[in-house]
Amino acid sequence: MTEDEALIQIADILQVPPDEISRSTARDAVPSWDSLGTLLLIAWVDTNFGVVLTVDEAHALQTIGDILRFLRERKLLD
Repeated sequence: MTEDEALIQIADILQVPPDEISRSTARDAVPSWDSLGTLLLIAWVDTNFGVVLTVDEAHALQTIGDILRFLRERKLLD
């Protein structure tokens, strides 16, 4: 999966149009990125990449870029 594909899927999970978010979009700027949105993102990472986020890792994801960086650092994106 490429970063752009991941960004589109993240937008879908958070129920926002892909053109309304970017790598710099913060968690508090996306109303649906609440506790349920966080759980959905955790489940997406687990389902698509086989990685279970710890609570600390999940709390550290404060921007869309943080999610993408997490995936890149673990070599999970093309």
